Amino acid sequence: MSGAPGAPGPFVLVVCTGNICRSPIAERVLQAGLDAAAVPGAPRVRVVSAGTGAVVGHAMEPEAAAAVRASGASPDGHAARQVTAADVRDAALVLTATREHRSAVVRLAPAAVRRSFTLREAARIAAARADDVHGDDPAARLRSLAEVLVRSRGAHAVREAHLDDVVDPFRTDAATWELMESQLLPAVRAIGLALTPPA
Repeated sequence: MSGAPGAPGPFVLVVCTGNICRSPIAERVLQAGLDAAAVPGAPRVRVVSAGTGAVVGHAMEPEAAAAVRASGASPDGHAARQVTAADVRDAALVLTATREHRSAVVRLAPAAVRRSFTLREAARIAAARADDVHGDDPAARLRSLAEVLVRSRGAHAVREAHLDDVVDPFRTDAATWELMESQLLPAVRAIGLALTPPA
């Protein structure tokens, strides 16, 4: 089963609809990158995922699993889970596939509004404000990144709001899966880079 909140240490929550396509790809790819950048003795940052209308207990879609493997991570053991208010409330940072998902998680835990962003929005800010993120380990950088995202949201808004969304590839064609990956994976990598301490 994919990591669920409950273990000690800070965690990033990634949310889509079914928790079998977009959010588990982001979870596994981001977690693999953070594990590679882990600092011995420092708190481990966990990445967990869930869905607003989860296909509870299901593995990733085959195309999603293939995308995870192609990114050098493992899809094994994923089981879709429904997002809860506690997930949203306790996450250090909430990243969603679309603006609609962001609205859904904020309805579950309104106080999380300042810590909730779409993946593409967070990635855009993280890339633009990379020099403002500080810390010697991923946990410290996660706290710093969350603060940078909150401060910078308004300054980095896009005119076309749909550019903050990742398209849903579920039960579509190969072209839509390719489009989803082209939107999702660069965003995940940008966030992972922001959380990685300088060499």
